Amino acid sequence: MEYGNPCQYFCPAAVYEMAKQPDNSLKLKINAANCVHCKTCDIADPYQIINWEVPEGGGGPNYEGM
Repeated sequence: MEYGNPCQYFCPAAVYEMAKQPDNSLKLKINAANCVHCKTCDIADPYQIINWEVPEGGGGPNYEGM
């Protein structure tokens, strides 16, 4: 917690969210369906505990013009 859970801020697709629990504590909630496969989480994680891998069945979305 020394960095204040940065994953909730650096993900452009809001995959990582700190959700309030009934006892007012916070718990990490992962919204995997939001992921745009940009790999920012793997690169920007100061703890280096997020290990992004290519999704099952391919290399992610095919963005035109990139």
